[in-house]
Amino acid sequence: MWIHVIFMFTEAMGLICLKSIDDKILTVERKAARFSGTLVECLQYFGKEVSEPIPVERATEEVFRKVFEWCDYHKDNDEAADELQKGTEEGEEPVKPRYNHSEWDERFMRESILIELVLVAEYLDMKEFVTLLAKEFA
Repeated sequence: MWIHVIFMFTEAMGLICLKSIDDKILTVERKAARFSGTLVECLQYFGKEVSEPIPVERATEEVFRKVFEWCDYHKDNDEAADELQKGTEEGEEPVKPRYNHSEWDERFMRESILIELVLVAEYLDMKEFVTLLAKEFA
């Protein structure tokens, strides 16, 4: 019962509920979640009828928080989000975003658990974040 109450409140506030693999419920702004092709597709498919937290496999609470820390920091970067959407209509291949990472991104990468982040970012289809992580490995 309490999950439904939390969900209804978060939906009205522009937030979505997600469930980590270790059964932790996390709330994320829709604007931050738009970097995840997987979550965008899920929300488009279910619309307002999602009544439970969306399970995100492969993500523990710790890794999940790190992934969405990056998303939250970049959520107001409309240019990057617009590029992610180009070419996704009518079954076209998405355009690879031109992403220039900042000083904040470099600090974030030094403090992160890269392998786990790559696995979750790939699962969530987060093209910009995967690009940044790949540059860190290179």
